[in-house]
Amino acid sequence: MDTFSKRNSINIEPADITIRFEAPMELREWVFSLVMRLGFSMSKFRSIVCQMSFQSLDSNQYSENNFMASEIRTLLEKCKWNYIYDIIEQTYNELPTKLKEDYQSSITDFFISNGYGWKLEGGHVLSRGDDAFEQSIQSAVLCIETSNPDAYSEIRESLRDISKRPESDITGAIQHSMAAVECLCRNILTDERPTLGDLIKKHRYEFSKPLDEAMEKLWGFASEKGRHLKEGKLPTFEEAELVVHICASLITFFKRTNNVRDHVNTD
Repeated sequence: MDTFSKRNSINIEPADITIRFEAPMELREWVFSLVMRLGFSMSKFRSIVCQMSFQSLDSNQYSENNFMASEIRTLLEKCKWNYIYDIIEQTYNELPTKLKEDYQSSITDFFISNGYGWKLEGGHVLSRGDDAFEQSIQSAVLCIETSNPDAYSEIRESLRDISKRPESDITGAIQHSMAAVECLCRNILTDERPTLGDLIKKHRYEFSKPLDEAMEKLWGFASEKGRHLKEGKLPTFEEAELVVHICASLITFFKRTNNVRDHVNTD
């Protein structure tokens, strides 16, 4: 949609992320108003809402009028919070192609403006962090998308895990983000060692200090939090997000320098 802000390149000031595993009424009402603004069929949207939230529509209500609008609002209000995000995704799938871009950008702009930890990308609601997190993820994806398919697959899987609803797969996000770094280092070092820990130990001289020690500690943390779980010591969402962020930054660093051997410490 052409607006004053877009024409004058006035970017949205991101609000601090305070909303993730909930769907306040402001979001439910705004999504409905957006769909109506785009000219999408009210009855089709009602069907999507019912389908994705496992509710029944009023079969006596077949005219697209204020009564149907009221019914939709009631259905949205009664939804479990995670179904709202399912509805957002399914609506994207059923929109005409010409409306998808406007819908997707509008949803993401709403999330950014109102402090939601999500974004709509490729029709999927994905986890969104602060600007630094987002930039690190985008840089990593662009660096390895075509050149390192295994690492790319792992980092994308980590994003899917951390974005799962109603609960993130926190351990999966940690495991897959570390696996992405592992795949990339295997490729760079041309060594099919079984784990990143083994690669660091064998090729320690090929990482600039203190990068080798930092990676070793990160590997130890990820192994404890993502694999060898201890009772009462499950990782938090914030810890998983941190690991994904660091791994994405490492991927970008290694790809931009082309080879860890460029940073050999000769001391």
